Amino acid sequence: MRSLLHTMLLMMIIAVAATIPTTATNHTRKRLVEGQHFECWRYLDRMEGCRVDLYISLKQKRLGLGAECCKRIKELGDACFKEVFKYGPFSLLFGDAVKGYCSWVESPPSPPVYLPQSSASAPQAR
Repeated sequence: MRSLLHTMLLMMIIAVAATIPTTATNHTRKRLVEGQHFECWRYLDRMEGCRVDLYISLKQKRLGLGAECCKRIKELGDACFKEVFKYGPFSLLFGDAVKGYCSWVESPPSPPVYLPQSSASAPQAR
């Protein structure tokens, strides 16, 4: 009798444990293919290779995004940015790194700085 109770209890625990992740997964899956998150990713997908560059950067732990991809990311806006970088393998921490990298990639290069030559070091005309 005791063995039967243990078996039934174990089966109930397994049944409950098996349904919880499924319910959570279905909710997450629905969230990823509908609504704002989906629209935000669609916007990034219009830039060919941008999503791939993000995944490669994450996997290699080294950012390597092109200027066009960075431009798209900057155009996302705060709400979309948070949607993209809080699901899947990405995190807000990774998103902050991407944002910092993209601000560096898109900034124009500084003009060269020329220091005036002193008269002592300038060649003398004869």
